[in-house]
Amino acid sequence: MPRHTQTLDARMPVARMTVARMTVARMPETGVSAALRPAARRRQQLGRLALVALAILPAGCSWVGLPSPALPGSGNKGMEELLRDRVWLNQSPDVPPGTLRAFLSDGTLVMTSCVETYRLAPWRWVSGARIVWEEDGTNVGAEVVVVSKDTLGLAIDLADGTTETHTFKAAQSPVVCPDLPR
Repeated sequence: MPRHTQTLDARMPVARMTVARMTVARMPETGVSAALRPAARRRQQLGRLALVALAILPAGCSWVGLPSPALPGSGNKGMEELLRDRVWLNQSPDVPPGTLRAFLSDGTLVMTSCVETYRLAPWRWVSGARIVWEEDGTNVGAEVVVVSKDTLGLAIDLADGTTETHTFKAAQSPVVCPDLPR
């Protein structure tokens, strides 16, 4: 392999090597390719780190007790069993106190809060992680984003075409509505 040394500037001599139609400049004191400058090396390392993190993220959720995500297109295998016949308390800050939902296995959805009258509505699985229920003659669709024995996340389709996300936790009895100002 032919080698020669030339100077790019007065302080840094660079050795050039030609290998199979590719010229690579090497800095002699470090042996690091000039094509992989420090910033490029950091980007490459961060890219590799991101791929590793994405690969182990689902496993990491179980280590810290977080629910495994229900990925779109993953179907409802096991999801319906976790969702139904459980009382779910809405944890979203913009809902009335004591808002809850209970998806019963007979296809009835119980909805109420401490300040609203209850509602019984039919509900069903549509496909994959999608469910639908009826409110005032209108079908309301939602994506089950995450579900575990303790946590439920729903992305609810609103009438204006937007989506609103709600987080629920499984109710542990006893639960009593808080005293409300009169």
